[in-house]
This record gives sequence, structure tokens and C-alpha cells, in this order.
Amino acid sequence: MADMFDYRQVETAMVGVDRVFFNPPHHPHVLDSAVAFAVAARRSGVEAVVALGQWLASPEHPSLMTRQHWLTDKVFELLPDTAHVAVDPGFFADNYLRLVPTAALLGVFPMPAGVGRNAPPSNEDIARVVVGGLLDPHRHDGKAYRPTGPTLLSAAQIADAIGEAVGRQVRHVEVPRSMFMRAVRMDAKRLKADMFFESSLRHYLPEHALGTWEVGSPTTHVRDVAGVEPEDFLTIARRYAAARRTVGNVVRALAGSLLMAFVPMHRLDRFDPCSSILNPHILGFPASRHSGAASTPGPPTARPSRRSTPTTHRRRTTKERHMSDTLTHSQYSAGDSRRNIEDALVAAGKSLNDLQPADLVLLEDFHTMGRFATRRLVDLAGLGPDTEVLDSGSGIGGTARYIADRFGCRVTAVDLTEDYCGTARWLNRLVGLDDRIAVHQGDVTELPIADTAYQVVFSQHVQMNIADKQRLYREARRVMVDGGLLAIWDITAGELAEPDYPLPWADDPRLSHLVDSDQLRGIVEASGFEIEQWNDLTEQASTAMQTILAMPPNPLGLHVFNANFTEKMKNLTIALSDGRLHAIQGIARARRP
Repeated sequence: MADMFDYRQVETAMVGVDRVFFNPPHHPHVLDSAVAFAVAARRSGVEAVVALGQWLASPEHPSLMTRQHWLTDKVFELLPDTAHVAVDPGFFADNYLRLVPTAALLGVFPMPAGVGRNAPPSNEDIARVVVGGLLDPHRHDGKAYRPTGPTLLSAAQIADAIGEAVGRQVRHVEVPRSMFMRAVRMDAKRLKADMFFESSLRHYLPEHALGTWEVGSPTTHVRDVAGVEPEDFLTIARRYAAARRTVGNVVRALAGSLLMAFVPMHRLDRFDPCSSILNPHILGFPASRHSGAASTPGPPTARPSRRSTPTTHRRRTTKERHMSDTLTHSQYSAGDSRRNIEDALVAAGKSLNDLQPADLVLLEDFHTMGRFATRRLVDLAGLGPDTEVLDSGSGIGGTARYIADRFGCRVTAVDLTEDYCGTARWLNRLVGLDDRIAVHQGDVTELPIADTAYQVVFSQHVQMNIADKQRLYREARRVMVDGGLLAIWDITAGELAEPDYPLPWADDPRLSHLVDSDQLRGIVEASGFEIEQWNDLTEQASTAMQTILAMPPNPLGLHVFNANFTEKMKNLTIALSDGRLHAIQGIARARRP
């Protein structure tokens, strides 16, 4: 037993302890506790710390609690000889299920959710991931896991599941955030909600409408770390379905709903950490521990996590990586891919309510020779219905959809550009493949995926943007089973001068990191692979690209969401024709240790 804010007590409690789960106290000075634990862990020689955080965590979020979670993570990263595993859930299933009594008694699920979706994890699944990290911390050292449920759900679908659990029809009611916050104040005792909690909650609610919880969700982290499939929302809801529907309870629920209109919100702007001072006496925390008012500085510009800049995300901190990410985002997307593709589909006479995977062929293969190259590479990989596949650097998801549709297997798609990830999820839903494809926003040199998760990894037209290619292929090897296959379709430098810009992967040389074919092959081999096939298809690629350029314009094509695409294609085709660029197709097998 220890007071988590008393360093001496914490240090005494950790004598003889090898591994620690740090579950941060819900408190405006949680960072004090994290530092105390970090110092005690260092002095006690603790082997590993598994820390519960937040997927929202960033240094510029308007919620003080969220900013402190980000700093807590950085504190534990500084421990030099201690394994650190981060468990960062999003919005828990538990948070929705606080509304079970209202749903059971009145048949409504009042939630300011907008059109955003979530795959909420159960408390039990979060605990399973924590335990997995504690049992094998060195395997998970340096990893950040985000437990989720198995399926993205809208607020209406969550209401349906709650209704099935409580045995009556329940409908989602979109309520203003101010009304929701009044309800939280009225029910503060049951919810154990103080003003610090309310101050944080008011900043979490907009994230739902912004679609924050959809990004990178659902994950496979419960299965990867705990070895079990995550619980679905209905299973979780049934554990909470205990509200008794009596006349008295219904009357009290109705009276509470009416009273809500007359209950003012707390003046939470007084406690907003971005603009004011948090006074522990008003918040209800002991004055002996926090003398006076605690001045809490905020970020110069507060942003929800959905709108935060690349520098805020976990393990993306150096200036070089920030510059690279920023340039890559601007190269590949202006944030309007979905709208432009939707307009093009409608203009081409396609019905969005009856869209087939074949309708997207001209839009989705953002690499040389398009679908023809994809098909040839997939055939070499020898996929089947049970093959676990990763498309690393997936763009808007064309290869993932082709594989999922053709073989019926599960595919994970990872891309750095959030706009592309959102567009991929939307297209997956339109063609009915979202149950087979999981889309994650992430860096292919630091994949948000556990070890040995896949049998085949595809990497098409990715390495040209990446200077540290060995890191790219080592990550591919890390997430692959022994004997798995790496399927490569890429552009390499030729024998002559630099190509002309812009090119499909680079508007200017700052984003282009070309090596020749022999160098690329050597890097792949040094990253843990044996080359089985290494084919130079430059001549075929040049001929195919010349044919494509000679074809009449089509309303559907990569030009729909990629600026100056015709000019980029011409420069690529000329460079392939005169030998300044080569096109390489490769199959490499992961070496066994």
C-alpha cells in the first residue's frame, strides 16, 4: 500500500518488485505520481513497466489529463534499463454502458456521437493486454498497443446492441454536448465524476463526431498480445444489463430527464487547462498535498487529437521525421480524396449503393502498371483464403481490396496518410469488404503491429520515399512469420542522370530516395530475407505506361485525387524508357533464425 503521490511510500512499496503495471490516478497532478514511480523504478531496478495511457495522448490536446498522459509516456521512455510497454485504449465500452439504466428504462441512448464510429474495448480486454505485457515484457519492449473491440460501430449500432442486451428496443438520440454534460453533473455521485473529470470529458466528446476513434481501428492487439479474440460489444453490454424496469424507476428516470433542462453546467472554462488555473481546493483535492493554486500551462494552440500535427503522435518526435512526414502528407493528399473520388464515381454513372470492387480498378492501384502489376505480384505470392496479409504502404487500399475480394482472406492495410486511410475505409464499406480489411494509419518504418503476425507482406512503390530502407524491411521482417514472403514492386535508380520531376512519389528530389537495383536487393537481404525472385521489368513497364498515356481520357483514374498526375506519369514513362529508372519485381522469403 502506498500513497501514489508520496515518493518515499512508492519506493518502499516497490522493494523486491520486478514488474509494474502503472494505472495512473485520475487526478490533475498525475504527472507527479508518474515521476515518483519512474524514480522509484530506476532505484529499485525494476525490470519492466507496463503503463496505461490514452490513444488520444498528445502535447497539444485541450484536455490537461490527455497532455499529462503523453508526458507520462515520455517519462517511462527515459528509463534506460527498464522495458516499457504502453497500453493506450481509446473510448472504452464501459463509457457507453454507463447509459444502460437510461436505455433500459426509457428506450433511448442519449449520446453526442455524430456520425463517428468506434470499436470500443472492454475493461477485461484492456486488462488482458496489460497482463500479456507483464508476462513477456522484453518481447513487447518499446511497443504501444491500442486494444479495441473487433468491429467499428456507429452510435445507432451501439444502441441496438444495448437494446438486445436489456431486452427492449433502444434508439440513439443525438443530444447537444451541453445537455450531456448537465446529465453528467446530475449523476456525478454514481459516475464518481468530479470537475476535473468533467473538464476532460468535455474535450473528449467532440473527438467522436470528428471520427477520431475510427482512425487505425479496429486493431488486432488483443489477439496479438493476449492470444484471444476481443470481446464484441453485445457480449460486454450483457454484463451491464441489470437495470430493473419498474414504474418507480421509470418515473425517476423521466423526472431526471426533465430536471436536466434546469441544471446548469459547471463553469468548466474556469478549469480549462488551456486558459486558466486549476485550484485543487475547488476541485476537492486535499490542500495538504497541493498547497495553493496550481498554475497549469497549456499549449499555444490546443487541438483535438483528430486534428493534431504529425509531431504529436507517439514515437514521432525528431525534427527529421516530422519534416519527412509533413512532406509526404502534402505529396500524396490535400485532404479531399474521398470527395473527389465520390464525384468521379457519380460522374461515371456508378451507383454508390451498388458498387462492386471491379468498379474501382482504374482508381485504386497507385503504382506503375496498375492492376496488371498487382495481379502478377499476387500470383507470385501464392495466397489462399487463410493467408494473413499485410499491405504496407497501402494508399487508398486497392491491393488490399483486390486480395480480400479474390481470396476471401483477412488483410491489414497500413498507410501514413490519414486522408488515404479514411478513404480506404469508406471504399471498403461501399464494396462490402470492410469485414475482411483492417485499415491502420501508421508509419511503415514503425508499424503499429505486433511481431510475427503475417504470412505475406506487400510493399509496392513505398521505399522510394524512405531514406532508411533497412528499417523499412526490418519492420516487414519483424511482423512476418519465419518463412513468410515479402512481395516487392518498386522503382529503382538507373544508370544515367536523375529523372525529371515531378514524379508520382515525389514533386521534388527532397522526397525521392532512390537506390539502384543491386543496392536495394542487398538491403533486403541484410534485413533478414533470402531473395527467391528478382525480376527487372523495366521494358514491360515502359511499354505499358506508353500505352496508358496514349489512351483517351477517362473520368475514373488516379488523376482524380493526385494533382498534376498526367505530368508525373509522362516523366516516369520517359525515365523508364531511357534507363534513368528501372522497375523491379521481387519475392523474398523471411530467413529462419
